[in-house]
Amino acid sequence: MFIEFQLPTGSAGMAAGMMLQTIKRELTQWSERYDIPYTSKTVRYTHRVCFEEDKLYEFFVMSWNPKGSDILNRYVVVSDRNNRQ
Repeated sequence: MFIEFQLPTGSAGMAAGMMLQTIKRELTQWSERYDIPYTSKTVRYTHRVCFEEDKLYEFFVMSWNPKGSDILNRYVVVSDRNNRQ
């Protein structure tokens, strides 16, 4: 599983860069607050966040409440069952 944030397109990537920094800052604060490690990866205009345990995705959905831009609340939880071994 992973959490996926869609980054805005346009402005020669400036909007995506600014939003990515905001997402990373908020994720760091969330991670430190709840002492939950994560990994992340950005591919084109998507930013993916992964946790070690599946139960943490549910906790993320229940506890993720950043202030500011509404785009921070526009994410999806993607199940990658086909990629599991």
